[in-house]
Amino acid sequence: MRIILFLWLFFAGNTLLAQSDTLAPKSFYLKLGGGLARQALRDQAMSPLLYSGFQGAFQMGFDAYRPKGDAQA
Repeated sequence: MRIILFLWLFFAGNTLLAQSDTLAPKSFYLKLGGGLARQALRDQAMSPLLYSGFQGAFQMGFDAYRPKGDAQA
Protein backbone atom coordinates (compact mmCIF):
# COMPACT_ATOMS: atom_id res chain seq x y z
CA MET A 1 0.00 0.00 0.00
CA ARG A 2 2.82 2.41 0.84
CA ILE A 3 4.56 1.83 -2.49
CA ILE A 4 1.34 2.56 -4.38
CA LEU A 5 0.85 5.78 -2.42
CA PHE A 6 4.47 6.79 -3.02
CA LEU A 7 4.23 6.16 -6.75
CA TRP A 8 0.94 8.04 -7.00
CA LEU A 9 2.36 11.07 -5.18
CA PHE A 10 5.57 10.93 -7.23
CA PHE A 11 3.80 10.94 -10.58
CA ALA A 12 1.05 13.35 -9.50
CA GLY A 13 3.67 15.91 -8.48
CA ASN A 14 5.54 15.88 -11.79
CA THR A 15 4.52 17.50 -15.03
CA LEU A 16 4.77 15.01 -17.85
CA LEU A 17 4.91 16.66 -21.26
CA ALA A 18 4.98 13.79 -23.73
CA GLN A 19 4.18 16.00 -26.72
CA SER A 20 6.26 19.12 -26.36
CA ASP A 21 5.25 20.25 -29.89
CA THR A 22 1.80 21.15 -28.53
CA LEU A 23 3.29 23.83 -26.26
CA ALA A 24 3.14 27.47 -27.24
CA PRO A 25 6.48 28.84 -28.55
CA LYS A 26 7.03 30.52 -25.20
CA SER A 27 5.14 29.06 -22.25
CA PHE A 28 5.17 29.91 -18.57
CA TYR A 29 3.58 27.76 -15.88
CA LEU A 30 3.29 28.78 -12.23
CA LYS A 31 3.20 25.94 -9.70
CA LEU A 32 1.78 26.40 -6.21
CA GLY A 33 1.15 23.70 -3.65
CA GLY A 34 0.68 23.06 0.01
CA GLY A 35 0.17 20.22 2.40
CA LEU A 36 -0.10 19.02 5.95
CA ALA A 37 1.31 15.85 7.49
CA ARG A 38 1.36 14.16 10.86
CA GLN A 39 4.56 12.41 11.86
CA ALA A 40 5.34 10.07 14.75
CA LEU A 41 8.83 8.94 15.74
CA ARG A 42 10.15 6.57 18.39
CA ASP A 43 13.89 6.13 18.81
CA GLN A 44 14.13 3.11 21.12
CA ALA A 45 17.91 3.37 21.29
CA MET A 46 17.65 6.71 23.09
CA SER A 47 14.21 6.86 24.74
CA PRO A 48 10.98 4.86 24.83
CA LEU A 49 8.94 8.05 24.38
CA LEU A 50 6.85 8.64 21.29
CA TYR A 51 7.42 12.01 19.66
CA SER A 52 4.65 13.16 17.34
CA GLY A 53 3.45 16.35 15.73
CA PHE A 54 2.14 18.08 12.66
CA GLN A 55 4.15 19.68 9.90
CA GLY A 56 3.22 21.97 7.07
CA ALA A 57 4.68 22.25 3.60
CA PHE A 58 4.53 24.84 0.82
CA GLN A 59 5.92 24.71 -2.69
CA MET A 60 6.20 27.47 -5.24
CA GLY A 61 7.94 27.42 -8.60
CA PHE A 62 7.64 27.97 -12.32
CA ASP A 63 8.43 26.26 -15.59
CA ALA A 64 9.41 28.38 -18.58
CA TYR A 65 9.69 26.80 -22.03
CA ARG A 66 11.45 28.51 -24.93
CA PRO A 67 12.20 27.39 -28.47
CA LYS A 68 15.51 25.57 -28.95
CA GLY A 69 18.33 27.90 -29.92
CA ASP A 70 16.78 30.90 -28.15
CA ALA A 71 19.81 31.96 -26.11
CA GLN A 72 19.52 34.44 -23.31
CA ALA A 73 22.42 36.22 -21.67
